[in-house]
Amino acid sequence: MMAPNVSILGLHLRYPHLRPVYAILEAGEKGTREMMREDGHTGDLDEVVHEISGVNFAEDLTPLIDEPITTNSDTNKFAMLVWRMLDACQSGGMGGDACRMDDVLDAAVRVYHSPFSQLPK
Repeated sequence: MMAPNVSILGLHLRYPHLRPVYAILEAGEKGTREMMREDGHTGDLDEVVHEISGVNFAEDLTPLIDEPITTNSDTNKFAMLVWRMLDACQSGGMGGDACRMDDVLDAAVRVYHSPFSQLPK
């Protein structure tokens, strides 16, 4: 039996603390695209951003086989969202990358400790 396709695109909307951090990463990607367009590259700036700094948030998650959690579990999807957000922070610089990564980790910890969290404690 094949595992179902599982995507995390839009999952950040479930977590109030991660929403603004994702929005900052997305705005950076849109800014980069705008600069590239000014340099003669083509592309639709109004399209929904599925890829940030080369990280594809629309790509299906790799199925977990023989693992204690399932691919479509909230735990796995949350972990992969945070992982991809951390990966998307890498722009090639050092200071800015570290600050963005700190923002992602801080937001993830706040989600876990939030009284409104849907994650198991």
